[in-house]
Amino acid sequence: MERLLKWLDDLDDLTDVFRVQAPSVIITALLVLAFVAGLGALLLLGPPDLLAAP
Repeated sequence: MERLLKWLDDLDDLTDVFRVQAPSVIITALLVLAFVAGLGALLLLGPPDLLAAP
């Protein structure tokens, strides 16, 4: 019984940590995704052509 109560307490602590840290993790993941998307678009489309006259 003590082991079950310890596991439930650990599970409760884990959910509290995820609840507190979730916004930071989500924002970081979105920033990384935006950076990778921008870098991918730059590599896929290439730099713009400079059409200056000689």
